[in-house]
Amino acid sequence: MTANDPSGSPYDERPWLALYDEGVPADLTIPFSTAVEMFEAALAANPSAPCVHYFDSTLTMQDVDRLSAALAVGLQAELGIARGDRVMVQLQNVPGFVLALLALWRLGAIMVPVNPMFKRDEMTKLIADSGSKALVQMESLYEDVGRHVAPPGVPVVTVNELDHVGAWPSDLFPGVERRRHPGTLDLEELMAAHEGQRPPPVDLGPNDVALLVYTSGTTGAPKGAMNTHRGVVFNSENYRVWCKLDATDVCLGIAPLFHVTGLIAHIGVCLLTPMPLVLGYRFHPVVMAQLVERYRASWVMGSITAYISLLNEPEVDGYDLSSLRKLWSGGQPVSPTTVADLEAKLGAYVHNLYGLTEVTSESHAVPAGRRAPVDPHSGALSVGPPVSGFVVRIVDDEGVEVPVG
Repeated sequence: MTANDPSGSPYDERPWLALYDEGVPADLTIPFSTAVEMFEAALAANPSAPCVHYFDSTLTMQDVDRLSAALAVGLQAELGIARGDRVMVQLQNVPGFVLALLALWRLGAIMVPVNPMFKRDEMTKLIADSGSKALVQMESLYEDVGRHVAPPGVPVVTVNELDHVGAWPSDLFPGVERRRHPGTLDLEELMAAHEGQRPPPVDLGPNDVALLVYTSGTTGAPKGAMNTHRGVVFNSENYRVWCKLDATDVCLGIAPLFHVTGLIAHIGVCLLTPMPLVLGYRFHPVVMAQLVERYRASWVMGSITAYISLLNEPEVDGYDLSSLRKLWSGGQPVSPTTVADLEAKLGAYVHNLYGLTEVTSESHAVPAGRRAPVDPHSGALSVGPPVSGFVVRIVDDEGVEVPVG
């Protein structure tokens, strides 16, 4: 049997379904056609509920609705952004990321999220490859990157990390100040200029592209994965069902939002469930511990290196992390010793997970009610069975299926 002719394959029977937690379905029905509908349902359910916590400030669902609507009008009126346009976003984990994402979706536009660590060469290539019509960027990156890479006619909108920060310790951002660069627009000013305005509705469908997320380029040049609205909602729902999340949870935004993990396991899940999203600019173990204690974060999906940083930072011991109860990790092999050490410190088991940009995040995960077996050859923990709706085949070097087991 070949990979091109899987008819009658035993893998179609999905023998891994026996490993699923009770109540987890083999297949999912997506609850909304688009990510915009997903957000609007959460807004209607509880407009005053917290949506984004950023250090000592909170944006409610109503705030996010109002601000993203005003931003959408600004992007449309002043930058000419329209349905199908790509807009590159190079931001850290700040509220402006969530606002820009929703604003673009409301226009039927496509976000192209990229790493804030990217320099001129990388940015130049990605802007050209994606055909981005605008760049939304951290203000601190404009001088060294933005003004050198934005082609003529591509406007730049800047975001400052101090936006929406109140009295949080000022030493968190040493030397940071607000500095407007000539020829740029400011995200906050753009929203203020269109306060109270709303864009006309766009007729989006599940197959419309929501995100153009570039792969890490491990097998060649990075490629832009076209992630649809259906994929955003489907994988957000998979996280919700698989990890047993609900509106009583609080998400710690430990993964970068520009990565597919942050886009789906943070923003997507939080808008779907809905639950608050806690952001802290960039990962720092002590800052994350402070935010966990302040907002009683319960759900975390992050890299094992981030967990290890929490484990190894002595100052973290001074904070109450007892609210952390639903923990998953992905992106690299995990040893059983590391998980045991984390469980001793945090009081909760870290489940393993596997996914990739092209499928809009997770494809495999250790069920919430199980512990991962150890691979006898590598010593690493299993990434778990395929999640709901996925069919996986194991093939040899010639593409021929090997027997189950």
